[in-house]
Amino acid sequence: MTLGIEDIPIKMLTHILDNVGVGIVIDNAAGEVIWANEAHARITGVDVRKYIGRSVWEVRNDPDIEYISLTGSLFEAAVRAGKSVHNVLKYKTADRIINTTTPIYAENGVLEYVVCTLINFSQANEVQQVLASAFAKIDALEGRLAEMQSFRKNSRGDIVVEDEEMRKLYRMAFKLSQSTIPIMLLGETGVGKDVLAKYIHEVSDRKEMPFVHVNMGAIPTELFESELFGYEAGAFTGASKKGRPGLIWLANGGTLFLDEVGEIPLNVQTKLLQVIQEKTVRRVGGLTEAPIDIKIISATNRSLEEMIERGEFRLDLFYRLNVAELRLPPLRERPNDVPMLIQTFLKRYNERYHCEKTLSPETLQQLLQYSWPGNIRELRHTIESLVVLSSDAVIEPQYLPAEIRSGRAGEETRLRHGSLKATLEGMERQLIKEAISNSRTLAAAAASLDIDASTLAKKRKKYGI
Repeated sequence: MTLGIEDIPIKMLTHILDNVGVGIVIDNAAGEVIWANEAHARITGVDVRKYIGRSVWEVRNDPDIEYISLTGSLFEAAVRAGKSVHNVLKYKTADRIINTTTPIYAENGVLEYVVCTLINFSQANEVQQVLASAFAKIDALEGRLAEMQSFRKNSRGDIVVEDEEMRKLYRMAFKLSQSTIPIMLLGETGVGKDVLAKYIHEVSDRKEMPFVHVNMGAIPTELFESELFGYEAGAFTGASKKGRPGLIWLANGGTLFLDEVGEIPLNVQTKLLQVIQEKTVRRVGGLTEAPIDIKIISATNRSLEEMIERGEFRLDLFYRLNVAELRLPPLRERPNDVPMLIQTFLKRYNERYHCEKTLSPETLQQLLQYSWPGNIRELRHTIESLVVLSSDAVIEPQYLPAEIRSGRAGEETRLRHGSLKATLEGMERQLIKEAISNSRTLAAAAASLDIDASTLAKKRKKYGI
């Protein structure tokens, strides 16, 4: 005979709920705690059962509970919203706990209970890492076939991968491209995060839809909202009479690539979080929400964890964007890729500038020995410069930048020996590097140089910074 839930004794049901991996707290409509399971105490280190019969506002003031991104009551927030609300908490265990608070209504619409469920985000993150490792250890034949398939689908030919770790990373990227979960790309400037983002789009089922690359570092602070979300006609002084769709809306059905995501101002982060949660977007000055279907890929070379600690980046937005994480190693950690990249760029720029130049063995050796602090971008710019500047069919070491010939940064040498143009460019490059190093954001670096963010973005691209 099959038993239904109504056949399970209350004591047994309580025992079951005490041993699940989710913390549960139940409040009545008056805001009093009426029940909590043992799992809640195990997960949080705080036994909320001591508050049974007491107000949830007493729980809110417990010194052992820290509300990371909420100033009011979770009970009130859920009742006011009429649906589940989410928050991140810290308890005695120091783990981050995801809390979901849900109002429960009777058939006549009257509030009866409010239920809170808690899961340990740190443990969930460990599961994510285990899954990531499992992806990387897939069957060799399946991995090779997936690699060949995904590489064939990439029509631009920008991907050059010889290093085995990079091959694994691209296999992982291919798997992630088949889902809609947000992806965070991490790595130093110039490692190819933009190439990987475009690759993920091109091997996904969204490949025929838009790929919108938004360089956050190039958007002036005052234009962030109107650029991202769009605006209605007459929304502000100088607005187009027809209004304008935002970059998020232009990516509808496709992929939105948020490059340098750490540059987003806090007030815009809040609105972006709402777009991700609700899957809708509202223009500046608009009154209605439009449904949106986008796959989000983010990229940064900054430590978002440190920005979170300084209050510069929202923790809840970080969790939403960083569901899956891919970290691209710097070029110095994958030396096997350098020879192929050199040949690829040499072929590309020979074709572009209608010549057939080659590298002398000495030049090639110095290129291979260099650590490439600017990564692939710096390597690409160097090869293009060699093709353009060299007078002979065989490129000798004399055309290499001073820092490559010496194996170290050679800004001082470049300033002392070179044409006026080269000297000025060297000074500009050095000033930009110092401004970025000494500023918390690219917008602040641009301000310190007395240029706008878009100009700084162009110069970074020019100098491979």
